[in-house]
Amino acid sequence: MDLAAPAGLSQRGDKNAAVVNGSLKNLLEIFRDQYDPKTNPSGIVIVGVADNSLMRKEVLRWINSDRLKLQPAELTYGDRIFSSTRLVNALCSLFNEVPMGLDTEKPKLIKQVVPDDIVVGSGATGILDALFTVLCNPGDGVLLSVPSYNGFDHDLTARAEAKIIEVHTPLPEAYDPAHKPQQPSRAFTPDTVKAYEDALAQARKDGVKVTSILVCNPHNPTGLVYPRETLVALAKLAAKESLHLVVDEIYARSVFSSPDISDADATRFHSILTVDVEKEASLPRANVHVVSSISKDFGANGFRLGVYVNQGGQDVVAAMSSLGILSQSSSPAGALWYLWLEDRAKGGFLPYFFAENHRRMTIAYRYLTQWAQRQGIGYVAANSGHFVMLDLRPYLGVKGGDDGDDAARKAETDLSQRFIDARVFVAPGAQYHHPQPGWFRFTFSLELGAVRVGLQRMEKVLGLESQTEAAPDVERDAIPLPPSLQAVVNQDLGAER
Repeated sequence: MDLAAPAGLSQRGDKNAAVVNGSLKNLLEIFRDQYDPKTNPSGIVIVGVADNSLMRKEVLRWINSDRLKLQPAELTYGDRIFSSTRLVNALCSLFNEVPMGLDTEKPKLIKQVVPDDIVVGSGATGILDALFTVLCNPGDGVLLSVPSYNGFDHDLTARAEAKIIEVHTPLPEAYDPAHKPQQPSRAFTPDTVKAYEDALAQARKDGVKVTSILVCNPHNPTGLVYPRETLVALAKLAAKESLHLVVDEIYARSVFSSPDISDADATRFHSILTVDVEKEASLPRANVHVVSSISKDFGANGFRLGVYVNQGGQDVVAAMSSLGILSQSSSPAGALWYLWLEDRAKGGFLPYFFAENHRRMTIAYRYLTQWAQRQGIGYVAANSGHFVMLDLRPYLGVKGGDDGDDAARKAETDLSQRFIDARVFVAPGAQYHHPQPGWFRFTFSLELGAVRVGLQRMEKVLGLESQTEAAPDVERDAIPLPPSLQAVVNQDLGAER
C-alpha cells in the first residue's frame, strides 16, 4: 500500500523547524561533545555559551545535603497557575531585601514587589516569549541596540512574531592599559537615546508599528551596565512615544569588582525598579516590565525558572499568567530555589553564595584579561555578566572590518570554525549582530582549568606563543563556609577518610 504524503507544517512550523535544522543543530552537536577533563579530555571546550560554574561544587553540596523535602502539593499543579506561593514570596524577598549589583549596594526599590506583581515561567526564554506575545501583534517592532544577546532573535520571533528593530549606538572602546576608555562607556550614555529615536522614526516610515524598547542591563554581550541617567532617558522616550520599556536584568546579581574599571559611580548597576519612572519620566509603572531568572546569577541554567515583574499592570500580569499555563515552572526546581532564597539570614547560604561568587568572578575575569594583555589582544573592559568581548580583528587576515565587508565577515566565520576544529567554541560577534567582524565573546566564569585549556587551543589557532598561566585556585582565601555547609564538608571529609 502506498502511503499518503505526510501532512505539511504551517508556515510558522516550517520557520521554526529551519532554526533547529540550521544554526541550533550546530550548537547541539557541540554540546554533545563537551570537554571534560576526566571523561572527555579531547572534547570541545565551550566558552561561547554564558554559564557560571565557579560555585558549582558549593551549590551541589548545599543541594545534596538533604535539602529537598517535597510536600504533597508539589506533586500537583500547586496553589498558583504557574508556581507555588512559597516561591513567589521568596522572590519578593529577593527583590526587596537582597542586594542587586555588588553586595555592598543595597537596593532601594521605589515600590516593594508583592506576589501579585510576579509571574514565574520556564526560564527567561519562556518569559520573554510570553511577554512579547502579550505586547506585540505579529509584525510589531521592538527597539533593541546592537550588539545584542542572540537569544532575543528566537525569543521574540518564534511565537510572538515580533520584528526586532536594530538600534545602532556607538560601540564600546577596546581596553588599553595606557589609555583606559571613558566610563560609562560611550555605548550607553544618555545621548545614545538619539539612535533609538532615529530607529523608531525609520521603522514607522517603513510601516512598522513599534510597541516596545528592550534593554539588557547588565548588557549581554559587552558585560557593561547602563547608567541610571540612560535608563531615565529611555523611560522618557517610552513615555513620549507610548511604548513599553522591557528590561532584562538576568545578570543583576552578577556584577563584580573589575580591575579595569575604576569609576564605581559611573558603572554602578541600577535596576529599573529603583527608578521612579512615574516621577522622573512620566512613564506609567504598568509600562515597565522586568525579566529575571535563576539561570545566570545562581549558576543554574538547567533549572529553567524565569521571573517576570510588573508593578502596575494587572491586565498584563493576567495575560502573562494565562500564557504561563503553556510553560509552567517545575515544582521540584521551584522548591529547591525557594529553599535557597529562604536561607538568607546572616550566616546563611544565600549571602555567602553571592559574596563568594562575586569574589571568584573577579579572579576569573582577571585571569582571562591578563592573558589578553600578555598576548596584545584588545577587549572590552567589563564589570558584569559572565563574558568578555575579545577583539580578534587582527587575526582575520583581511583589511576592513565594517559590517558590509563580506570578506571580513566570512573570515570571522572561518576563524570560528577553525576554533571548533581545534576543539574550542568561542562565540563569533555575528551571533550578536556585532557591526564589526572579528569580535568574539569568551565566557570566563567557568572552571578555570577548562578556561586554561580553551585559551591554549585558541593560541594554537591564532599562531601565538603560549602565554597561558596556570589556572588560579579560586578556593584560596575564600570566604568561610556558612555553618550548615561546613557541616556537610566535614561529613564528606569524614566519609573520605
